[in-house]
Amino acid sequence: MKKLALFLSFLFVISCSKDPVIYTLTTSANPSEGGTVSPSTQQYEEGESATITAFPSYSYEFLNWSNGLGTSNSTTVIIDSDKAITANFGKKIPSKIKFEVEEYWDKVVFPTSKVRANISCDSENGVVRYRMSSTDLIHPQKPYHYSLDSLIIDFTKFDNTDINGNLLENAGLFIRQTERFTVIYPKKIGYIKIIGDTINKKLFWDLAGSYLPMTYGDSNIDFSELIFNFRGNSGRNCYKAPSSIDDNFSSYFVKGDVSKPKSTISVNFDSNYDSYNIGDIIGGGDGSFKILSKSYEYD
Repeated sequence: MKKLALFLSFLFVISCSKDPVIYTLTTSANPSEGGTVSPSTQQYEEGESATITAFPSYSYEFLNWSNGLGTSNSTTVIIDSDKAITANFGKKIPSKIKFEVEEYWDKVVFPTSKVRANISCDSENGVVRYRMSSTDLIHPQKPYHYSLDSLIIDFTKFDNTDINGNLLENAGLFIRQTERFTVIYPKKIGYIKIIGDTINKKLFWDLAGSYLPMTYGDSNIDFSELIFNFRGNSGRNCYKAPSSIDDNFSSYFVKGDVSKPKSTISVNFDSNYDSYNIGDIIGGGDGSFKILSKSYEYD
């Protein structure tokens, strides 16, 4: 009888036990790309403690929790109801801006308007010159070594007659080596083109200098018909025409690789640099560069 009473008492205790109360904890990030929160969703029994941690993305920093839970990226809450907690993130100020760039090459057409040769020599065999100087050829962004997408020489705009209307038999294109101590020879030319006919089927190029040869990718010029590096003064602006084609013309123009070098420029962050966007042209180092991509670095 005593055993039966004990058994019934045990059943009474079991039947009177309450099921545990379950609550749901839900977390989120604001903004969503600002970071992640762990755990994202989880159930707890009433009275349990839950530790939640915020992990900011690379370009963000953790600011605070909603519901006044503080500014530490990890916090603990007591689960006494369903809870929705948000981690607030803010955008960090970059420490550096990184630009992926390629060399920017200009396109030059010479001349852009009718031009007459520099006629100031009396010698019948003298060479008069069309002067291509820095105002015609140099890249406007940076005053030193540079390269060109194309160099187009438009002979339809050359006035190859003297003041009496006589055809100039010896006329040359004079590309200056320097302009006020500024190097103006392009290092590379993607394409060299002549529009119209060369003067008397030949063209003199005054290209002597320590910055030769120039590398070109393609051309419609037959370099074997050209005469280079004419020298020998017979007056201030008059040079004697060479008697034959310069066999060493390959030392002035060399066909080769004219792909545009790419590089990375990293600068400290400021609003001026940040105003540049993809496609813009920036100056730096020994030339000008076109921006291919832009990214930020953070401490």
